[in-house]
Amino acid sequence: MKTIFKLIIGLVIFLVFATICLVVTGFILINMTPNKLKVGNKEVINGKTCNDLGIGDVKIKTMISDFKDIKDKKNVVTNPIDETKAITELTPTYTKLGLVTDSQIDFEELFTTSISNSNTYYYEASDTSIAYILNNSIQYFTGSSETITNYKFDIAETSFYGTKKEMRVVYRVDISEFKNKLEKTIPSFVSRFLGIPKEVHLVCYYGVNVDTNGKLELTYKNIYLNDVDTPFSNAILKSVSTEDFTLEEYGALLGDAIEEAVFFLGKIGTASTNTSGEIISGSESFGIDGYSNGKISLICGN
Repeated sequence: MKTIFKLIIGLVIFLVFATICLVVTGFILINMTPNKLKVGNKEVINGKTCNDLGIGDVKIKTMISDFKDIKDKKNVVTNPIDETKAITELTPTYTKLGLVTDSQIDFEELFTTSISNSNTYYYEASDTSIAYILNNSIQYFTGSSETITNYKFDIAETSFYGTKKEMRVVYRVDISEFKNKLEKTIPSFVSRFLGIPKEVHLVCYYGVNVDTNGKLELTYKNIYLNDVDTPFSNAILKSVSTEDFTLEEYGALLGDAIEEAVFFLGKIGTASTNTSGEIISGSESFGIDGYSNGKISLICGN
């Protein structure tokens, strides 16, 4: 997860650089492109040129419009966490598993003692409830609580699309502290024009499969800044790809963390239960059938 913070800092730096370029260029040149301005092969950031970033032939006015879309995108989180629903949904099973103390789910216990090791209970969890668990447990399944706290990083959404066998994950990062420090180092007119946001969202899309052991398998598809897919937003993302990690590797690493975390919650599959909610021996079946629209079915025990 630490790689995401390098990504966020790179995004903000690129936004500042791009805005300064736009201001200097001026509105007279809005129909020009970097290549027409003879700067298409000039290094922009991290050793990359405008052509490397895919915006060498993009008009300045298009970049301005794209930048506005990035800042103005309001409904990035389309399937938000519902804490009340999550607690109501999860408490009965987690009480049986000894994971509820004083009516509160013990997230630390949940992620230090895997509940997927034996097959005793079968329960369904909505995608918003899974997001609630993961968001409250980041420090336990990343092992880096200090870094997470410093950057105020959280998971804002997980959406399950069973029919398409896809998943959408939204990561939200509060960059207000970084914003405040950065605004002290750049000209005030640039700061006003730029309007650096207090938070940004990285939206990842994955293909979904479940192996024969009930473990989630995510295949990276795309990653977007604020869910905007434009030449300029993609250039921002490309600008932070380094020799250590490509953009695709960033997305894949984030997916790996989600895979491991979900496996702690149980094995994905289907089963039949008795009146007490316990699994009828031999009825378990692990696989993609346990992954459906808006929810997953989990087999777990103590």
